[in-house]
Order: sequence, then C-alpha cells, then structure tokens
Amino acid sequence: MVKKYENSETKRVWWYWSFTKHGSHALAKIMQDKFRCKILSVPKQANHGWEFSFTNPFEGA
Repeated sequence: MVKKYENSETKRVWWYWSFTKHGSHALAKIMQDKFRCKILSVPKQANHGWEFSFTNPFEGA
C-alpha cells in the first residue's frame, strides 16, 4: 500500500509504502526517472517513507 502526503506550500510530497527494501529502491528510481523528482530523505528501514520534492508532481506522467 502506498500512501501519499502532500504539502502544497513547500511542494514536498511524502510517499510511504510497505514493500521490501529492494522494492522501495526500485520505486524510488521510477519516481526519479519518470517524475524527475529529487529525493530529500531516505528511509533507514524498509517500512519508513521516502521524501520527494517535485517542481510539478505530474511532469512526465
């Protein structure tokens, strides 16, 4: 399950999901490649969330 939390003022989007660590890294790469987002923070455990920042969340969709 992927959960999205958005802050419209800072343009930051938080994604939390319960995949394996490998799956999390794979999803992060998709987010970078497809949506051209910047990773702001990386989880230390697989069940923690990645924090992404977008100039436009739908760019490249």
